[in-house]
Amino acid sequence: MRIHIKDLPKQIAINYSAGVNMSLASKPALGKTYGVFGAHKVIQHYEPDVQLALCDMATMSPNDIVVYMPDPKTGTLVAYPNAELPNHYTHPKSKGIFFIDEYGLGDPTTISATQKYINRESIGGKLRMPDGWMVVGATNRLSDKSNVRQQPRAWLSRMEQWQAYSTPDYDLKIAGDNEYFPIVVQFMKAFPHLIDNYETVFEPPKKDPMNEGDRALVTEEGRYGVWANKRSWKRLSDIEYACAKMHAPLNLMRPLANLGQGVGQQYMTYRATQESMLNIDDILKDPKGVRIPDRMDQLYITMCMLAALVKDTQLKAVSTYIDRVGGDMRVMVVQRMAARWRKEGVDFNLKNAPDFKQWVKDPAFSDLVMGV
Repeated sequence: MRIHIKDLPKQIAINYSAGVNMSLASKPALGKTYGVFGAHKVIQHYEPDVQLALCDMATMSPNDIVVYMPDPKTGTLVAYPNAELPNHYTHPKSKGIFFIDEYGLGDPTTISATQKYINRESIGGKLRMPDGWMVVGATNRLSDKSNVRQQPRAWLSRMEQWQAYSTPDYDLKIAGDNEYFPIVVQFMKAFPHLIDNYETVFEPPKKDPMNEGDRALVTEEGRYGVWANKRSWKRLSDIEYACAKMHAPLNLMRPLANLGQGVGQQYMTYRATQESMLNIDDILKDPKGVRIPDRMDQLYITMCMLAALVKDTQLKAVSTYIDRVGGDMRVMVVQRMAARWRKEGVDFNLKNAPDFKQWVKDPAFSDLVMGV
């Protein structure tokens, strides 16, 4: 069964209510973990005491479930369970989601020990999964050749099986909601087919137009796990922000190291057309006279950069500039700075700034915020 990644929170919440375990398989870096965390927040909205326990099967051994040690007094083995696992014997009324990430990388002995646990069998009389917990497992597909093993049918039959997928419009929404670097977001809008090029790297068509040299390069990058995906765009976004805040040039190899040669070069070409927008110093030095970009995409990038990088001591210059721009863009800058203040707290003391207080008291500004 196929399921869009955006629908995961709702469907996991339904499974939790029904007490039905769920398995999610997809290509790598799709956002399965993000979806499970989102589901936990959805469920917590209705049941605040619902917990989330996470284990990474790729690094687990049976000893991460329970360890048996000899008791010299009785001559028997005593079980010592993992204290981080939900345990009926210590918290019988607890409830939550037990998230097993990368279960496809589990070895047979670890899978067997974990299967006993999710079956709610007693392990050594010391560990048992509480009745109020359900299981969500996530794994890459066998076809992805990421060392995923074919797991026993007895294990798989205990979970409802789903194949997760995503679409560029949703990936772009995630980038916008998480305020990726403005040029990264604009590039993703302009070239949505390059947001995730997994198929191009790992599943090229038989009649691929690439020449042998390009094909060899892409194949080599793929072996090192380099392709454009949600994780790589997030890394590049964080690096772009760091460079901008430090007034340091972006190393031209960074996009290639994160996105691969093809997408990385296209990003750098696009970025070069926007480079004049990367430096907000001109705005802060001369907010009354600096040129306002004519193109909407460049203006958007400039305003996003201003909101993301300005200091709370520079708001007077910001006020002068955004007043010249006016309209919805002005509102967008203030809203983004307000989001920064909620995230950064005293490091970006927006609420006590005189200019911010003036903005929120301005009737015209209030009308724009309320959509009047």
